[in-house]
Amino acid sequence: MKWILAFYLFLSLSTLALGQETIRLTTAEFSPFTSKNLKYNGVVNRIVAEAFALEGVKVEFSWFPWKRAYRAANEEGWDGSSYWYKTPEREKDFLFSDVLINSTYAFFHLKDVPFHWSSLEDLQGIPIGGTIGYFYKEVFAPLEEAGKLDVQWVPKDEHNLKKLFKKRINIFPSNIDAAFDLMQTHFTPKEIKSFTYHPKPLRQSPAYLILSKKIKGNERMLKLFNKGLKRLKASGKYDQFFAESRRGEYKTTEK
Repeated sequence: MKWILAFYLFLSLSTLALGQETIRLTTAEFSPFTSKNLKYNGVVNRIVAEAFALEGVKVEFSWFPWKRAYRAANEEGWDGSSYWYKTPEREKDFLFSDVLINSTYAFFHLKDVPFHWSSLEDLQGIPIGGTIGYFYKEVFAPLEEAGKLDVQWVPKDEHNLKKLFKKRINIFPSNIDAAFDLMQTHFTPKEIKSFTYHPKPLRQSPAYLILSKKIKGNERMLKLFNKGLKRLKASGKYDQFFAESRRGEYKTTEK
């Protein structure tokens, strides 16, 4: 009798597996959020996959450069793409999920170098590290051009983190998760503990999963994803995944 029950259980599970829905998403390299060089394809792609899995949907990721990832989702038959900011132009072609992540920029500093700010004027007289090409160039521009801000510009974020560690600058604005990702590569665990960041964000930008309006059934898929995302957050796993990522647990090789 037991083997008969076991057989029917196996048959039922097999049927469910065969009937599992699949969604095809494009993605691109943006460590630690999306990367084929990290466990789970990066923390954001893990969240996308886990949220869908809670609603019985399997995710297949296809990797492209960013522009091609967008075009493939919009014009080449993929169902959608992970991790995009909302613009009026994109809203014409895509359905946007609930907020997937609030991409947060904050001022990093060393724990033994106290720092507080409430407005940009508070940054006067403080040596600031800036990386060329980021949005905050325009934010700093009025005060910098007036000679009220001391911003030292370099081409890469890791250069600023190293300058910060050596106390050649006092603060450095960065995406929080991207900064911790770079620290895992360029600093020892003991050195990483010397860094912190101010709780007041310089900017927060919500990012989303996007699904093509051209694909039949994507409205239902979006509802499933939003439901799964809500369940993932309620379970505590959403915050857990980010904590693991910031500790470097998604790195595939040891330093």
